[in-house]
Parts: sequence; structure tokens; C-alpha cells
Amino acid sequence: MTAVIHAKERKSFTNSSRRKARKQGQIPAVIYGKKQENKAILVSESELLKILREQGRNAMLNIQLDGENHQALLYELQHDPMKNTIIHADFYVVDMDDEVDIEVPIVLIGEAKGVREGGVLQQTTHEVEVRAKPAHIPSAIEVDVTNLEIDDTIHVQDIQTDGQFKILDEPERVVATILPPENEDLDTADEQKSEEKEDGAVEE
Repeated sequence: MTAVIHAKERKSFTNSSRRKARKQGQIPAVIYGKKQENKAILVSESELLKILREQGRNAMLNIQLDGENHQALLYELQHDPMKNTIIHADFYVVDMDDEVDIEVPIVLIGEAKGVREGGVLQQTTHEVEVRAKPAHIPSAIEVDVTNLEIDDTIHVQDIQTDGQFKILDEPERVVATILPPENEDLDTADEQKSEEKEDGAVEE
């Protein structure tokens, strides 16, 4: 589903104008593309946050600017780490018939068998780059870990796709692993100490 976001051209670039815009609930941004010249704009912060919350970062956007509609993707977000607020956004105008490369989050689902046995699930890859037409970009890629046992690993090449997008990351890249129980090394050390004591007793 395409989400609508309203924008207006940004004509002032002073620090005071940026502060004023943010007080009015607007975020400085830029819109660009192969057939779209770079243009500085302001977008509604509340609209953008609602889209991110409800549809995710890879939602198709209909940016309404100067009476025209632009089909675009949110390509980059800049945050203020101190205030945890959005300070700038980049929007890339797309051709719906052309493929684009974009980062998509990986979401692990299910309770791994190895975790039920005391193992620890470690996710090492949280995003992968995919190539797809804009309408086929997934909001997230779900990876089922239910059948993973201790020491099992899922690689990028193990991820099932629907054929509408291609994952560009290296096939051998590790996505998730079930590590042995954290106290396994301690148990092994205790066993070794017990064996050493027993050996010492026998020698005496």
C-alpha cells in the first residue's frame, strides 16, 4: 500500500529557518532520482513517523509536492542521537518498472529447539541488501528458527524468497546461530578439575 506524505519546497537554509521548521513539526529533506532533479523540501514529521510505525521503512511513498505526485522510497534517515529525533530524510523517486537496491531488515520468528535445550540464539545479521522492483520490496524478511538445534547456523543462502526479490549479500554470511549453553565451559572445567583430583588420589 502506498502511503501519502505531504511536502513543500524548502526555500530558506539558515539555522533559524531549520529550527522554526522543526518547531512547526516539519523535517528538512531532499527528493531526487534519475529523472528528478535534487530538490530541498520539508515534510510532515507526524506523517513520516506514522508511516514508519505502521508500514515500516521500506513503504512505497506518494510524495505530494507542488501539485504533483512522486512515487518514492525513504532512502536515508538522519537522527539526533541525543534527542532521538529525525533531523533529515532522503527520498528517492523510483520508476515502478525498474529494480532498486535497498536494505531490508531480518526478523527471526519461532522458538528454536536449541534454545529450549538451553542454547543461546545469536543474530549476527540484522539487515540484508535486496534487489527488487519497488512494488515487490518486502517490509521485512522473516526467518524461521524453530528447527535450529545447538551449534546450528542459518546463512544468507538458506533464506527462502518468493522469487520477487534477490538478496545481494554473500551467500555464506551468517544470519543466526544457536550457541551452546553459557555455563557449558564452566561445567567442562569442573569436570576436568574433578578428574585431576581423582588422578592425584590414585597416584598417592
